[in-house]
Amino acid sequence: MLKGSYRESGMEPFNEVLASMICEVVGLDHVEYTIEVIHGKVLSKYECFIDTNTELLSAYSILHYHEVDIRPMNQYVYESYVKILKSKGLENVESCLAKMFVLDYLMANVDRHLGNFGIIRNVETLKWVKIAPNFDSGQALFSQKKYMK
Repeated sequence: MLKGSYRESGMEPFNEVLASMICEVVGLDHVEYTIEVIHGKVLSKYECFIDTNTELLSAYSILHYHEVDIRPMNQYVYESYVKILKSKGLENVESCLAKMFVLDYLMANVDRHLGNFGIIRNVETLKWVKIAPNFDSGQALFSQKKYMK
């Protein structure tokens, strides 16, 4: 899969690659991004982490299905999410989430939302297989900020 930039800064592909490198160091399962240049445009390239047998369930869809109040300032969203994942047999939930939060902190990623992390589920059995690998860190490092000249 290929992914470009939303802004003229063009930093998103480089941020994805940097996030991959940091994930490797902290031991966080992640999508491996590389740089690809096509027709003079810099893109990030990665393999899709789901296949015909699996699907991504976002944290948003999981919390919504379980009727968790996800309005801002609800202090129980994190606890509810962890409890749900553990009830489905997933392991190392807190550790994986903590590493994702550390990555976001290190990269000044302000775009981590309930739609860009979650779990992988088997489409036939509906069994929750594992926590999804880390992905979508492109808008980190102030790449979306407009600087005045």
